[in-house]
Amino acid sequence: MRDLTASLRAVSVPVVVVHGDADPLVRPTGAVALADAIPGAELRIVEGMGHVLPAPLLGHLAEIVAANAHRAGAAPRRMR
Repeated sequence: MRDLTASLRAVSVPVVVVHGDADPLVRPTGAVALADAIPGAELRIVEGMGHVLPAPLLGHLAEIVAANAHRAGAAPRRMR
């Protein structure tokens, strides 16, 4: 598998990494590494969530996504 860490350092938009603490396929340390590689990324570990998105958590997950979208809307635009 190719290491994309260097490419992730170039991400310049608000990012939130959401991961379940009970994910049997991808360890939470993977989410930590991903968030660490992206400048300014926010890490949200969701207690009790596994690898699927359970219906009872959809509202909470939507709030996380909406907060990140708000951050994106409030962030200064980078000129090309």
